[in-house]
Amino acid sequence: MHADLPAYFATWSAEIASRASRVRLLIGPRHWLSDGTHKEFLVREFLFRHLPTSLIVGRGFIRSLSSDDVSREVDVLIADPARQTPIFNEGGLLVVTPSAAVANIEVKSTYRRDVLQAATKSAIQVRAVVQRGGSAHRLWSAILFATCETGPNLRQIVDDVAAVLQDSKTWADFDATGIAPEDRYKLLPSVVCILDRCLVFLERDPPSTRILVRAFDCGDTAAALALAQLFAFVRASMSGEAQLGELDELLERLTVSNFHSTEVAIP
Repeated sequence: MHADLPAYFATWSAEIASRASRVRLLIGPRHWLSDGTHKEFLVREFLFRHLPTSLIVGRGFIRSLSSDDVSREVDVLIADPARQTPIFNEGGLLVVTPSAAVANIEVKSTYRRDVLQAATKSAIQVRAVVQRGGSAHRLWSAILFATCETGPNLRQIVDDVAAVLQDSKTWADFDATGIAPEDRYKLLPSVVCILDRCLVFLERDPPSTRILVRAFDCGDTAAALALAQLFAFVRASMSGEAQLGELDELLERLTVSNFHSTEVAIP
């Protein structure tokens, strides 16, 4: 039997999904807060096993030391203590400075447009805290859905993302961020991932500030591709090298069955 690396990477999604389903099988539709908390734990535990041991993975907050600027609670927070020692680190709860924050992930159970919008607003607020903190380090951020049970195809998901970015409600609290309007694109998450379906990238289309939304229908390898982006970012931020590693190159060769994209001008 020959080694099948693409099939192995597909198990990354399957591992999280199968472990997550155990709670739902036992408690049914009740206690969904506990169900969501369990999914956050599974993602944190997976990252703890795969990220460099020098990094800290938990849940928590990003807080400025020079003001009362504090982020919303982050489901999955990755911090580098070599940049700045955590202000608080106990029982899996972190409070770190903007300079120490490496990545944040919003974890949601089931994909819906309203949930996507709420998660995007959270990402905007968290990234604004880092931006205002004056950190020279970028922050990688993602919204991770455990499943998309029924409904939207890839084009509809891209349309959902575009609609959320253009909706004034998404930016209702923007004035409180203190970020210049032309820099709004810096506050958006890097990736939206549905574990068993697709991967969506949000990128600025220079020289304009329009956002290019690119979606790939990659099925069970969606989690592997999203995490490869995170691992590449972590490696670059720790080493200063932006070149692809062996894992990134392999994952980029995985088969993608469908592709869709659009451009969005955010308000």
